[in-house]
This record gives sequence, structure tokens and C-alpha cells, in this order.
Amino acid sequence: MFPGGGFIKRIIKKYKPEAILGVACPHEVHGGMAQLAKTGVVLQGIILKYGGCVETKVDLKELYGMMSLSSSPD
Repeated sequence: MFPGGGFIKRIIKKYKPEAILGVACPHEVHGGMAQLAKTGVVLQGIILKYGGCVETKVDLKELYGMMSLSSSPD
């Protein structure tokens, strides 16, 4: 199991989300998506610009773009 695997399981059990947008290093995004594929939860992952646990960066334009893809209710 990858390092964030237990955290993802707790989030799904507690909140029962319909969709998840994850932001992490490539290894964590891959592991999380593989784990979530079995749950039926809609998912999207964004990879950090560079890895590590300190002073990482994410492409905010990409993040906000993914967040705005949700459809509005009719």
C-alpha cells in the first residue's frame, strides 16, 4: 500500500464522497487512483510540479480548471 492509502480509506468511509480531486506526487496520485477505481467514486488527480513533502508546488491554473469542470444543477 502507498503512504496515503489509509487516509483515503478513512475519508471515503467518513464522508462517502461522489467525486474526489486529489493533488499529490506521481506515486501518491497513481496509488490513490488505483485504490479509488475499486470504489466507483469519480476521480481526478493532479500531479505536483515537483515531488517531496516540503515546499512542493501545484499548477493552480490546472487545479482551478479541474474544480470548475463540475456541472451545475438543473
